[in-house]
Amino acid sequence: MRFVGALVVATVLVAAAHAATTEAAEVTMPARLFAPRQLDVLVGTTVSWRNTDTNTHTVTEDEDAFDSGHVRPGGTFSRRFTQQGSFVYHCTIHRFMRGEVH
Repeated sequence: MRFVGALVVATVLVAAAHAATTEAAEVTMPARLFAPRQLDVLVGTTVSWRNTDTNTHTVTEDEDAFDSGHVRPGGTFSRRFTQQGSFVYHCTIHRFMRGEVH
């Protein structure tokens, strides 16, 4: 019985540690737009942008805090947000594509 109790405690600790470090959110790039356009996340969250369009795009922060380079169709770019703030970004190829992470 002691083994079962230890196993339960270990499982809970591993699950709690995993939950604390795996905050994630996704933005897709369908048909020349970012969806969702505005995203609210907690500090420590990793945001992934996935290109579901047939065109190449970029994810470029307006103040040069990050830049994905070219993200080809089917490709992804990820960034972990370690500080509070508002991060406005755009696609350098299609400048009308705009988004924001808070």
